[in-house]
Amino acid sequence: MWLLARVFTVTLLVTLCHGAPQQTLKFAPATSSDETQSNNTDKLVFTTTTAQSPGQIVFATDDAPYDRSIFSTTANFYPERYDFVRPPIFASAKAVNLQEFARSRIDPVTSSPIVSVNASKSLSLPLGPPVFATLRAEASQQQMASKQEDEYLKTIAKGAEEFGLEFLAKISDEHKPVPRRSYMVSPLSVWSLMVLLTEGAEGNTFKELQNTLRINNQNPYGLRLAYRQIKQRLNVATNFVEVVSYQAIFTDIHKPVQRDFEDIIEREYQSVLTPVNFADVNTTFVRINDEIDKTTKGLLPHTILPQDLIDVQLLMISTLYFKGKWKFPFETINTHAVPFHDEDGQITGNVQMMSQMGSFTYVFVPGIDSFVLELPYGEANLMSMLAILPRKGTKLNTVMNNLRNVGISAILQQLAEEERAAADDGVPNEVEVFLPRFTTQSHFSLRYILENMGMIDVFQPHYANLTKIAKDIFVSSIFQSSRIIVNEDGTEAAALAVASLINKASPVRFYFDRPFAYLIVEKSAKLLLFAGEIKSHA
Repeated sequence: MWLLARVFTVTLLVTLCHGAPQQTLKFAPATSSDETQSNNTDKLVFTTTTAQSPGQIVFATDDAPYDRSIFSTTANFYPERYDFVRPPIFASAKAVNLQEFARSRIDPVTSSPIVSVNASKSLSLPLGPPVFATLRAEASQQQMASKQEDEYLKTIAKGAEEFGLEFLAKISDEHKPVPRRSYMVSPLSVWSLMVLLTEGAEGNTFKELQNTLRINNQNPYGLRLAYRQIKQRLNVATNFVEVVSYQAIFTDIHKPVQRDFEDIIEREYQSVLTPVNFADVNTTFVRINDEIDKTTKGLLPHTILPQDLIDVQLLMISTLYFKGKWKFPFETINTHAVPFHDEDGQITGNVQMMSQMGSFTYVFVPGIDSFVLELPYGEANLMSMLAILPRKGTKLNTVMNNLRNVGISAILQQLAEEERAAADDGVPNEVEVFLPRFTTQSHFSLRYILENMGMIDVFQPHYANLTKIAKDIFVSSIFQSSRIIVNEDGTEAAALAVASLINKASPVRFYFDRPFAYLIVEKSAKLLLFAGEIKSHA
């Protein structure tokens, strides 16, 4: 941990013992020329000008009181020098870069001076034993904090992934009776919205939300921090990829929400709370739709209807807009009309089939009995579409359910390993890709699906415990509207949530002329932005 840090500031907390003989103590890293360094290169040296009995060096972390020892070691006395064996918090003396003497101040607890020093300028201090010191490595502490933040993000993102795949399986089950109906959803948009709701929930309502969203036993700080990090990853604007995540809560001006809830949502989640007059249905209806239209770049106009606002005290909205240009665009001159077949092999109609030959990564995933082809967006390789083509005879609904057991993380890892193997071999994965243009628009009422996933009380007027938002409220409905456009240039999508071995000697052909699934993912945190099934030509 310490070896990774490049910049350190060392802070010494020095307690002066009155009555002890004064001496000058010089603090600097040990060098290889020191006689005691031959057998141990992990020592630091305190050089003194007069002989003195051994002192004690006490190490404490920044967040601990200065008078409480966290790590300690007793210094060995040598003529004109203290030296001590590496304490647990050090990796090597060489890793310590003492910063230039910058300040001297008095610690408010112990009234002892605190100073910062630099290895290039040895610092002399008048001291008397015992010596107590707090060593602070700012860069290393930043690393430790960053590591903790990464752990929060990893845990919360994993929960979001599990929720998304469970949600996707339930949506697929709902569409199973309609074998030719395509759909798309944004699991992350729903998850983001319901996380906001947890901040206002208590009791069993809160437990059900936690369990369903897979954020069990998460402290509020970790959840909020991870949520902000997820949002930062999603809000991207480049020449190739644009993602906008937006959450808003519209409150009734006549029935204000709890101030604490409002503060948390605005401060911790950077979400917008807007008071509106729900009694003035027509004005409010136009205002909310204008906001949705703006954040989804016109892909989802007129989503809210006037009747949706009747008897409403609170309206929560989560939108997710994505526009990505293919890293390897398709040429329109290669697009032709071809038949599309259903799972029984029957032609449903013609699609405009795009095609190209290129270097793409693909794998076979036994857990879903399907081939997965990665189609990256942009140059940074942060976002991709994972196109899933089941082996003939495997039903798409079975694939979507089995995805829960496989996970996005495992598929991305398998793809990354395959990409590295191809790079090491120096042989690119030449693939012929035939992918239809498609546009899908979906609108779902999500109450039944979320209840089926375990989120029950929040929809029941007599059981919902949302008192941290306002008294006597419950979720009357929750729906999602989404739309995706895939063409030669790339993909544009928006969503709104309200409340085996393969022979590679010759090019492999991926021909998506039968039902397939797709996942649009953010790769670093394994976030499932959008997903859907294409089951017919229209």
